[in-house]
Amino acid sequence: AAFGGGDQCFVVKLDPAGNTLWGNFVCSNSGDDQGSDVCTDKAGNHYVVGFMTGSTLYCGGNQVTATNPNTTGSHKHAYWLAKCNANGTFQWARTFGNLPWDPDASKYIERDIAVCVDDSGGVYITGGFDGTRQFGTQNFTSLGGHDVFVIKYDTAGLFKWATQAGSDKDDWSNGICSDKKDFIYITGEHRDSLIMDTVLVKNYNKRDVFVFKIDKNTGKPIWGKRAGSDLGGERGNDIVADSLCNIYVAGDINDGAKFGDNIILPSGAMEQAFVAKISPEGKWQWVATGGGLDSN
Repeated sequence: AAFGGGDQCFVVKLDPAGNTLWGNFVCSNSGDDQGSDVCTDKAGNHYVVGFMTGSTLYCGGNQVTATNPNTTGSHKHAYWLAKCNANGTFQWARTFGNLPWDPDASKYIERDIAVCVDDSGGVYITGGFDGTRQFGTQNFTSLGGHDVFVIKYDTAGLFKWATQAGSDKDDWSNGICSDKKDFIYITGEHRDSLIMDTVLVKNYNKRDVFVFKIDKNTGKPIWGKRAGSDLGGERGNDIVADSLCNIYVAGDINDGAKFGDNIILPSGAMEQAFVAKISPEGKWQWVATGGGLDSN
């Protein structure tokens, strides 16, 4: 259904056989909009995130609306979070932050945000921002280039807390998950020593992988870890937890990298995919790589 202008977002539920059960849409009243990620809680509710360019967000027509917080200046992109029930009916929507501007619109494809939900119904979103932006009731100013944010809402859409991590260069968070003890983990990329509250993650050179463990109640970091090389070019793309609260990070490296005591030797490939395991205490356990001789 066409409701606004430009590109729109959709949410579709499929059964195990691939049959469509329902579909709904999200869009703003002008410009292009994008959906980035979706997750589901124990009750079967779905949480969808993306970015908008118009002044008003419409979820399922007029089921739920939200207002863009960025109303002045040339850059008016904002992030959104929307909840729909198991039948696809939207319950509420929230807007916050901003998508860091780049004149090359194709780079937005690489600048998604991610969402997860814990066993208690808390909803967590991570991504990047620049300038001074509002996250719930908190205002953050980036430390240099693009900074990392994490924001929490409860199942009713009430803002709980937000936190940021940054350096004097561009940083980005690409993946988020919760474990069985409801700690939150994020991974992404940083280009200089990255600080979240009092926890500092140093940088090897250029672009490295980072992982933070965060207390779900306070938003304070428990620990932060890095992986990378002197060549740079490493990035964490996604993160998951198992039933024992071990953490697994997937991403890419640029021809060799250090994951704690685990060293990946140069292979001659331009870029390799990796999967690495971290213990709940933050110790790298192992890392495996794969791919061909070109970028992977």
